Amino acid sequence: MNYLSDNNIVRQKQLRNTISKIEEILQQYPDFIRTHRAFLVNASHIIKIDGNSQGYLLGILHIQDEIPVSRTYIKTIKSKLKLGL
Repeated sequence: MNYLSDNNIVRQKQLRNTISKIEEILQQYPDFIRTHRAFLVNASHIIKIDGNSQGYLLGILHIQDEIPVSRTYIKTIKSKLKLGL
């Protein structure tokens, strides 16, 4: 499910596009990062990071579900967020 924030109101919305196409569209917004083959997140809304070298889970502002970070994207997440995980 896709979550969008509009004036601090979180809404679910179905997007009719591939994740790769959405990622391409969002390239002009550097806060959006890919975390998994099925997830893109706004890095400025990350409030918590849990996990280990096998994978991380991200807590996102106003969303109860945790977002996975696959091993493929760990290096990208570390560099974008400037973390020493």
